[in-house]
Amino acid sequence: MIDKLKACNKDNKEQFDKISPMNDIRTIEELAQILWDYNNLNHQIVKSDCILVLGSHDIRVAHRGAELFLQGYAPLIVFSGNLGRLTEEIWTRPEAEIFADEALRIGVPRDKILIENRSTNTGIIFAS
Repeated sequence: MIDKLKACNKDNKEQFDKISPMNDIRTIEELAQILWDYNNLNHQIVKSDCILVLGSHDIRVAHRGAELFLQGYAPLIVFSGNLGRLTEEIWTRPEAEIFADEALRIGVPRDKILIENRSTNTGIIFAS
């Protein structure tokens, strides 16, 4: 019986070693591509009633939303977000306001921007 358990443990270890990150020699780029492919839904961008830009610590999110607006995908753009866990240490104003300022700078007209600056997570937006 002990020999069978030892054999079983050896097989499990060999299987674990095959998938262990310690044995993974792929590059960061290859691993990032796997994650991107997993999350990418391949949705086509279509014209909409508005563009909803969720707050983030990454200002490029605002740039992408503004870019879509300027390409004519919607007549309004909504920036959402107060300070969150990742931004409360780096900004003093809500994410939505910082993002709206970026959109204005890029060329989005002020009267086409709506700001929701109270939520601290996505669930709050839709629960309100």
